[in-house]
Amino acid sequence: MVEMRTAVEESANQVSRTTLQYSGVLSANLLVVDSCPIGYACVAGLVYAPITYAIERDSLVQQIPPGSSQKPSVYGRIRIR
Repeated sequence: MVEMRTAVEESANQVSRTTLQYSGVLSANLLVVDSCPIGYACVAGLVYAPITYAIERDSLVQQIPPGSSQKPSVYGRIRIR
């Protein structure tokens, strides 16, 4: 299980926080996360696909397919339990 906590600063210095849980598999230095949160009804292949992250020190770096123009997301301050 992977728990992702997100904090986004909105207007007037208000911070919006969310916590969601996902299924995930850890193998070597890669974490593959099912992008549909646990308990949500998602249609496989149409709405979501697994997301792969490389673990680099205390960060997750999203792995982007070769040739994609998308920039990888980086998430910091991770803890593995």
